[in-house]
Amino acid sequence: MKQFLILALCCRALEAKSSFVPAAKLVNIRSVPRLVRAQESPRLEAIAGEYPYQVSLQICGGSLISKRHVLTAAHCVFSFVGQKKDKNTIKVLVGTNSLTDGDTLMDVDRISHHGAFTNADVSPVMNNDIAVIRLKKEVTESATVKIISLPQPNQDIPENTQMILTGFGSTYTGGPISLKLRQLYMYATNRGVITVAHLCASLGTGYGACQVSDEFAKIESSEDLYTRVSYYLDYINYELSLIS
Repeated sequence: MKQFLILALCCRALEAKSSFVPAAKLVNIRSVPRLVRAQESPRLEAIAGEYPYQVSLQICGGSLISKRHVLTAAHCVFSFVGQKKDKNTIKVLVGTNSLTDGDTLMDVDRISHHGAFTNADVSPVMNNDIAVIRLKKEVTESATVKIISLPQPNQDIPENTQMILTGFGSTYTGGPISLKLRQLYMYATNRGVITVAHLCASLGTGYGACQVSDEFAKIESSEDLYTRVSYYLDYINYELSLIS
């Protein structure tokens, strides 16, 4: 079954009754995301090659959208753009579902985030929280390294559409990180959508993925807020068109 990148980058939880759990400084590109146990998922740990577009940025998580481009969250790379932090400190790990087994580290050539991005210190909801990283060299596609397709412009996501959330991280709040890629099944919901650029998703159990650094964490809210990838195709395609 063909997969599409329809949502990305957790912006914040909706109607949360408690504050976010502080994020541990990560080692992946959904940072060291926290993947808290969800009863709906029959198998939390992903098998080798199951999500070949998934990469680890060692500061967050991302997806391969071309042989040289990774889609990620703007808040993950904000310091590299606005504060001119050295982009050479980011390495992109590809082709593995384990942070210990992978040996393909890619150097970064360019980092861009959406020009209208608002960080958490400006707004409780991070608007336009989307970014593109360009690699210095193309990845070599294989059984464990593949490109995920982008959605159609403003693609509609019907209520209760099942979606898969993937990332590395700890399996419970405050616990050690998971070195294996993990997954959660979520469902689209139209309740509480803030703008057309956002998409809500729910597990229906009080578990979610919203965390300061795209980390998985157990929260009191029943819905998470994500960036809707299809809304930003103009920005994404512009970045894809640039030649190094």
